[in-house]
Amino acid sequence: MVEPLIEAKNITKIYKRGSETVYALRNVNLQVMPNELVMIMGPFGSGKSTMLHLLGGLDTPTEGEIVFQGEDITKWDEKRTTEYRRLHVGYIFQSWELINNLTAIENIEVPLYPTKLPTDEIRARAMRLLRQVDLYERERHFPTQLSGGEQQRVGIARALITEPNLLLADEPTGNLDSETGDIIMRMLKKLTRGGTGTVVATHDESLRRYADRVVRFLDGEIIV
Repeated sequence: MVEPLIEAKNITKIYKRGSETVYALRNVNLQVMPNELVMIMGPFGSGKSTMLHLLGGLDTPTEGEIVFQGEDITKWDEKRTTEYRRLHVGYIFQSWELINNLTAIENIEVPLYPTKLPTDEIRARAMRLLRQVDLYERERHFPTQLSGGEQQRVGIARALITEPNLLLADEPTGNLDSETGDIIMRMLKKLTRGGTGTVVATHDESLRRYADRVVRFLDGEIIV
């Protein structure tokens, strides 16, 4: 029997705003399997991004467990959590978050700078990923010289350079036209088939066709 890549168990996340208690998530249970693209759908403010942050170790739940490879990551210290984020998780952001004074290939290499990998190995990985996202001829272009879709593909390649187990994408097509958005989603689908578990948070109903499974959030709860 195949075990989940990562599993959220009975997750509740509460924020305090002065005297007000805000429930971002309420008793959420979610599994992500290897080679699966799970799409978290729901309106803005439904808890989608909060769920991604918890799965990625960027935040901790008020209650519940996040189990990765048999261990609850919420019990880890900051050093081990940082290692988890660096080695096992790739992030794709809606706003791309590229560094404008670095070229496309240099942006892709950034996550590996803290490692002890030889420089030529880092460059070789980045070049392979540029080919994978069909940007081989754009390696020396700066972000301002790339289209929105090309910048997002650089962001995808950057997320993959550490060879993560888990890929988290928060509204990855939100700033793109529909045609470019479809290109990005087809790419994520293909990458998932290569062994990565992928979670995409979106409110765009047109993207459902790319999901292996759709999980709907509303007011911090799973409704489907």
